[in-house]
Amino acid sequence: MIALILAFFAATAANKPAPAKIAPANTPAPADWSAVKKTGDYQVRLTLRPAVPQPGQAMEAIFDVAQIPEFTDSTYGDRVPVSGVNFLLTVSAPHASARYLVHAFGDAGAYGAHLRVAEKGTYTFALAPSGEAKGPSVDFQIGVGVPMPVAAQGTATDNARDPVGDHAAAAMATDPGRKLMSEIARRWADIDPEHGGTAASARAVADLLAGMSGKVPADFKAAAGEFDGLVTDAQATLSSYARGPTSSAAYLQTAQAACLRCHLKFRFGVTTEVARFPDVEVKPWKR
Repeated sequence: MIALILAFFAATAANKPAPAKIAPANTPAPADWSAVKKTGDYQVRLTLRPAVPQPGQAMEAIFDVAQIPEFTDSTYGDRVPVSGVNFLLTVSAPHASARYLVHAFGDAGAYGAHLRVAEKGTYTFALAPSGEAKGPSVDFQIGVGVPMPVAAQGTATDNARDPVGDHAAAAMATDPGRKLMSEIARRWADIDPEHGGTAASARAVADLLAGMSGKVPADFKAAAGEFDGLVTDAQATLSSYARGPTSSAAYLQTAQAACLRCHLKFRFGVTTEVARFPDVEVKPWKR
């Protein structure tokens, strides 16, 4: 009898269907990777886009630099943005090294650079003031094509940036173009066809660019017509690129010819004349 009972349970177990396999959720990769470091009485937050950079892919590194005051500031609280400093970014690995000029962004205390690295590996992103300028020197360990080092102590997420204080939100509320340009910058790296960029992503950025018409920065109202012309050129070129066949060469041409002209004058303020780009005269105090 016992033998029959055991045989019955053995047969039942053999005929029991295997548990269904649950497919992993197809969640999109986070947009940003962010880490914060303190050095002396300064705090620096690095936001890297995309969050999982690959060799040859366009990256944007944004540094929010703040000084920690001895007493709470009546405007900014416990983090006062550090503005007006010329920073250099040195990106190095055992096999390569490059230096980038870091530009001030619209938000107080925010600086950034666009860059690419050719090979996978762990890189050191070292931010330091240029010359005798006063400011923090700090470095971050970044994995390109490899996992982020544990020592980096960063977090991958969507919208990781935390501009210093509430002034950034207030500025975006009064300057509609700033918020739109922030979204364009966030999506720009997604266009590159060598790293998964699609015609749909190019069209999305072209549509956003079309919305920039009429939103010249407040300090350049007198040059509104020139600004709108540059926006139209960029939007038209990118729309053609979206209909493509696409290529990395076309992507870079769009970035250089249509966007850099606008950035030089209306974002970074390094020149007043871009009609003969790339032959431009840099303002003496910006050299």
